[in-house]
Amino acid sequence: MKLYLGSPHGQPRIVSEASSVSNDPLYIFESIYYIKEWMFMFIDGKLWNFMLDSGAFTFMKTKQAINIDWDDYVDRYSDFILEHDVELFHELDIDVLVGLKRVEQLRDRLETRTRRQCLPVWHRSRGLNYWKALVKDYQYVSIGGLVMKEIKRTEYKVFRPLCDIAHEQETQVHGLGFSPTSGMKRCYFDSTDSTNWSMGGRAGYVDKFNGSRMVKALAKEGAKLIPHEGARFNFHEWVKYQRYMKHAG
Repeated sequence: MKLYLGSPHGQPRIVSEASSVSNDPLYIFESIYYIKEWMFMFIDGKLWNFMLDSGAFTFMKTKQAINIDWDDYVDRYSDFILEHDVELFHELDIDVLVGLKRVEQLRDRLETRTRRQCLPVWHRSRGLNYWKALVKDYQYVSIGGLVMKEIKRTEYKVFRPLCDIAHEQETQVHGLGFSPTSGMKRCYFDSTDSTNWSMGGRAGYVDKFNGSRMVKALAKEGAKLIPHEGARFNFHEWVKYQRYMKHAG
């Protein structure tokens, strides 16, 4: 399983350091909405295994989608993909904002301009038949809505049959924003992305990879965690977990 570490834009020194010392390219996930210039060297040079998100999640959780020219947005998104030769990128899955038919039109526009397949993002509102059609037509698909709780934790058992249907078609499945610290193998995703590595430095704890899973370690009473050092430590520990999931997960 490939575990992409998401939202690295705010920590250029930490992520660049880890990327430069690694002989095994990191798996990095970032939204076009937050992309930064310092990242171009790693993307253009194929120094990362890179996956790009369309920014749809940002639009869905804010009110910034008002009066957006979606055709223009997709054109600028596709221009970035072509300029930086991005191979894995998501559609603009803004079903709740513009409806599925419009999303499909934007997907067609994106794929026509880039001349390659995107990763379509299935939401439960699209239904099982739509999932079956997607995995027949695409080599890599995503399941969305996890962060927004469209699919609740008590319903995670649905992932295995969905992945089984996809794997029968030799299609890979990415779980968007799916980041438990253990048990990921039971969900049968081929890849997921997580921003959990960035949370401990702000919340005052460090993450430790114990050889098979991530565990939290709270600061001792009276001690203060330096946010930058905490983020640096946590990122390196999540890189260890990433490598474990790639080779043993």
